[in-house]
Amino acid sequence: MTKKKRSSILQYEHSTQYREILTKRMQHWNRDQVLREVSQNGRVLSYVAEEFKADGEIVLAAAIQDGWALEYAADELKGDREIILAAVRNNGMALKYAQKKAKKDRDIVLAAVTQNGRALKYAAFKFKMDWRLY
Repeated sequence: MTKKKRSSILQYEHSTQYREILTKRMQHWNRDQVLREVSQNGRVLSYVAEEFKADGEIVLAAAIQDGWALEYAADELKGDREIILAAVRNNGMALKYAQKKAKKDRDIVLAAVTQNGRALKYAAFKFKMDWRLY
């Protein structure tokens, strides 16, 4: 089994200087470039222009690839049920970045907890007492 190849864009992500250069470069990308890159590495969403962080299709592609990408989505998309479900199915802990209303949605919480039981700490209180989630 071969390891999944990381996006070459984030190959040197750990370097602060490289991150600054990368952020400036990505600010000039067009929608197709951003969509292609976030589909390969959802964390790219953290570097792109704000307009793309508010684009539902781009954020959904990023969330499918890496649930943590929800952290970088525009606030209005952190309440989008489809995007949140995609994010928590990839990484249950992404529930942390969902809007309060989504943390009260049983289907979303169940998907998050199924993927990672520790995600329960980000759910609404009513679910923390629900034995059916355990």
